[in-house]
Amino acid sequence: MERMLSWDRIRRNRLKLRDHFHLNPNDLQRSLRDRNVITVMEDRHISMMPYLREQFEELFDILFLRNPQECIPKFYEALEDMERKDIRDFLQGVKGPSDDNPDAQF
Repeated sequence: MERMLSWDRIRRNRLKLRDHFHLNPNDLQRSLRDRNVITVMEDRHISMMPYLREQFEELFDILFLRNPQECIPKFYEALEDMERKDIRDFLQGVKGPSDDNPDAQF
């Protein structure tokens, strides 16, 4: 698996993950908490936000503050555990049936 050195690609595609891939922030949050990427206090803070869109934004804002060398592999593991290989492949630039999608941002 290609290890990215920065959050750049994930940051650039954050809205696509939310709006096109319909990434559930609660599932991702739970999986990242289980991997100690976010703390229990951060988890509670995110969960108290009333709207999923706010939870999504706050989760990624926190995530982007983390050491990418340590946390990006855990991010991809979380996606795999959530059975979101489609998102992982998209972010890693793996060629697939949706590669002709003009909306893709890399």
